[in-house]
Amino acid sequence: MQVMKRMKMKLKLLTAIVFALTLGTAAAAAPADILNNPYVHSINTLLEQGVTHVRTEGRFRPDASLNYGEAAELIINTADLRAYGSVTGNATLLDAIRRASDAGYVPADWLNVPDRSITRGEFAAMLYTYLAVQPGFDNATYYLPDAPADNPGPGYVRAHGIMYEYADGLFHPGDYISRGEACSAVYAISGLPLSYVADSLPESVLIYTPYVSQLSPVYAVVGCEGASLLMGMKAKGYCTDMGLREFLDNMPKHSSNPAKGYVGSPYVAGQYDLRTTIYPAPLAAYASRYGKVLDISGSSPRELQAEILSGNPVVAYATLYWAPARYRDYNIEGQTQSLLCNNHVVLVNGYDRRNGKYHIADPYNEDDTDKEYSYWIDGATFERIYNIRRHAVVVE
Repeated sequence: MQVMKRMKMKLKLLTAIVFALTLGTAAAAAPADILNNPYVHSINTLLEQGVTHVRTEGRFRPDASLNYGEAAELIINTADLRAYGSVTGNATLLDAIRRASDAGYVPADWLNVPDRSITRGEFAAMLYTYLAVQPGFDNATYYLPDAPADNPGPGYVRAHGIMYEYADGLFHPGDYISRGEACSAVYAISGLPLSYVADSLPESVLIYTPYVSQLSPVYAVVGCEGASLLMGMKAKGYCTDMGLREFLDNMPKHSSNPAKGYVGSPYVAGQYDLRTTIYPAPLAAYASRYGKVLDISGSSPRELQAEILSGNPVVAYATLYWAPARYRDYNIEGQTQSLLCNNHVVLVNGYDRRNGKYHIADPYNEDDTDKEYSYWIDGATFERIYNIRRHAVVVE
């Protein structure tokens, strides 16, 4: 009897482990930043089939503009999928352009500018060119006031429910198409069954975060980048025994270029001849020695929301007191650059979908250095300032 009980317990434990591993695998298949996107299911379907891919930083960036190389990859992989039942390989984007050009789907001169963003009109033209040579092609079109007369693509994709006009009734063919919308259009012509992603994001999240002041006990008056990131690290269980001074002192330094390291001293005010900051790329690279940290600069507010609701705190570059941006000229390695001079960096450790507010852990607690300075801020204020640069780092 005891043997049977032990066997049942082992079976239950094994089942639980397998189930947990399955859940972990499923979660890993969908990048965090697509979970708050209206095209999440289409994106996930194409990712699973290898028609599209995440970017090198491990995020999909659904709201980023699609470029020529990525557009060619989408269409040539779709052609392979429809012809052979699977994508034949992971070619480079230049190879994808060459293949798509040889097939007549895209212009050959895309090879000269593979990183150029593609417009909605160009993307619609590519889809039309591809579909026009498929069996059963139906040339029905839909009237759109701003569709170019020499491009049947917009009218065709609208008529067949592949892409749509905006709320104003116009197609806006000159606007850039996002990676997410492009996936939605490609999914519509792929013939694939939709691979749903459960909406596992909560309505509101406030991530527990050990507070780090940049003013006390360590006076790092311009050390907001390190203080904010250290809070995010501690929130995820990294650097639990590390103090702010050690974290700041270990950061890479540079004499004038924040793209290469921290410029100046984080402990000294009034260094007006220096742009005393460090940009997200070297900051994330430095913190990666202690935990999983990614530079997600360029991410849209919606992508940040998905990260936070997934439990990942975000270091966001803003302005001090959320004031309008001010600029000054700085000497960066011998070159004059006009840069934002009232820079401030905070940790975003909460978001509420119901009211659009973000929760801020702000290291600059000058009104009372003995107290934690944290608050909810309305989405319009946060996004207006964040969108000036879209500089951000996420801690997983």
